[in-house]
Amino acid sequence: MTIRELAEAAGVSTTTVLRFCRKLQCEGYSEFRVRLNYISSRMSLNRQISAQRNNELF
Repeated sequence: MTIRELAEAAGVSTTTVLRFCRKLQCEGYSEFRVRLNYISSRMSLNRQISAQRNNELF
């Protein structure tokens, strides 16, 4: 998703999206996307591990 697409989906300007990224201590939208992808993949991995542990208990 591009910064323009995100801005349209959120109903804000691209400048607002960029300001939001900077508030999160990212240098720009590209860094924000990289960090978001990393966090998302970590969360997915954690859910998979939790599910495996739950299956091992029963």
